[in-house]
Order: sequence, then C-alpha cells, then structure tokens
Amino acid sequence: MAKNTATTLTASDELPVQARGGDSLWSRIWEARWMYVFIAPPVIAFLVFFIYPALFALYSSFFKFNHFKFLPLDSPFDNYTRALRDPQVRRGFLNVIELFLLSFFPGQALSLFVAVLLNNLKKAVGFFRTIYYLPMVTSTVVVSALFRWIMRSDAGGFANVLLYKLTGLGPIRWLWQEALVVPSIALISVWSGVGGGVIIWTAGLKGIPRELYEAATIDGANRWQQFWKVTLPMLKPIALYNLVMGFIGGMKAFGLNLVLTGGGPGYASTTPVLIVYQYGFGRLQMGYASAVAYILSIVLMAISLLQFKWFGNIELYD
Repeated sequence: MAKNTATTLTASDELPVQARGGDSLWSRIWEARWMYVFIAPPVIAFLVFFIYPALFALYSSFFKFNHFKFLPLDSPFDNYTRALRDPQVRRGFLNVIELFLLSFFPGQALSLFVAVLLNNLKKAVGFFRTIYYLPMVTSTVVVSALFRWIMRSDAGGFANVLLYKLTGLGPIRWLWQEALVVPSIALISVWSGVGGGVIIWTAGLKGIPRELYEAATIDGANRWQQFWKVTLPMLKPIALYNLVMGFIGGMKAFGLNLVLTGGGPGYASTTPVLIVYQYGFGRLQMGYASAVAYILSIVLMAISLLQFKWFGNIELYD
C-alpha cells in the first residue's frame, strides 16, 4: 500500500510542472536567461556598429546626403546612375581587378611553394613561419612608408640605385608613372601577404592523409608526381577559400593605395574603397559614397557566388 502511495505521489508531483508550462517558449528562455545576458553585449554591438550603419548607408544612398543633411534627388537612383557613369569609379574597378590578377596568383604560388618547403622541414619550422608572417602583422602605414623610401623617384631611391648598379638604367618613377604604379603596389602586396598564404596552405597540407603519399610511393610516383596527383587535388578546398577571400580582399584594396599614392597619378591607382573614403569623409558626400559602397558590395556578392558555382563542386576527404 505504501509503495502504491509513493508511486501515486511521484506521478502527481510531475503534473504541476506540465501544468505550469515547463516546456513553453518563455519558460525555456527564462531557464537560459543568463546565457542571453552574456551574449547580449556582442549582439548589441553588432547591431549598433554593423547592421545600423549598413542600413543607414543604404537609406542614404537614395538621397543627396551632403554635410549631414538629407536632400531629395530627382530620382532615388541618381547616385547609382552617377556612380555607374563616373570614369573615376570605372577606373577604380579596373585598377583593383588588375591589382588582383597581378598579386593574387603570383602570391599564392609563392605561398604554396614556401608552405611545401616548410612542411618538409624538420628543424626551426616555427622560426621560419614567424619570419614569413611578420609582414602580415606589420602596420600598413609602416609598410607603405618603407616602400615609399625604397621606390623613391629620384636616383637616390634604393630600387633605383640597385637598378642602376645591375643594369645601368636611369631612375624610374615606380609609384608616379601610370603604367608602373599598379604593378608596383601589386609587388608590395605580394611581399606583405605571402605569410598569411603560407599559414593557410600549411594547414591544408597538414590535413592530407599520409597514407595517400605512401600509396603513391608504392605505385612508383616520384615527389613531383605526388605533388601534382596527390597534393594539389587535395588542396582544392583551400584553393577555393583563398580565391574567394583573395578576390574580396583585392577588391577592397585601400591602405597601400592611400598611403603610397593617394590614388594617383590621376586615377591610375584609385580603388572603389578609396573613392568611398574620399567622397564620404573628404567631401562629405555621404549619399554618393554610400551608393559606390553598395555597388562594390553587389559586385563582391555576385562574383563570390559565381566562384562557388564554378569551383565549389569539390570532393572533401575525411
């Protein structure tokens, strides 16, 4: 009898919990209230410093928002039409595409080469990785100031002195000659970005199963054949990641161009982000600057989606 009573009490104790709505949404939120308290600061910061400015910029792009005053346009899309017709904007997009092509592929090839060498190195691996990564953590302003001195236009510049000693040629205006300014910035970008590529490629190389190399060795493949038949196919996901992120980073080029040349000579080294900066903070034409920024965002999203469509069908190996 006592046993039955205890069983009855246990069952009756469970009923009020369900009656109070223990499985309802609000009760689950209340139970996890401290979790929401701890995640609230970063969420609020994200909304205030990222989402709100993005929405405000989108709204501003449909107005003549000059000197912090909203003025109506003849058409809401006048800023976008003006940007598409602006020769400076067109030249800026062509410049970043050229900069991407000149810096990305040589830079990634060099990074992969260094990563393969370091992956096979037995001693002082951490030291060499640190050496290659140092330019990545060096301030853009410092890097730009260093290369402004190296690539001085006069005969006393380090690059011109070295060029004269090797070839006897006279001084070259590396950063102030229209045909050379983008290749010069691309060369600096390769030097400053190779360390980041080395880290990413090294992570990919570490994820390749050693059994594949052992099987290739048994089949008689030499080191070069193993690289082409095993290493490169297994690095396709890393290559896609580098391609997408490299393109986005290249299209957002800003720091080196601003400090080295300010976008000159003329529009020869200007970029879309530099145009946004000049119009938004230099001329206080926030509406037009916002329109250029959103055109850049649309281009980045479209090209990234195309890259995933063309190269995203990649087999992943566990």
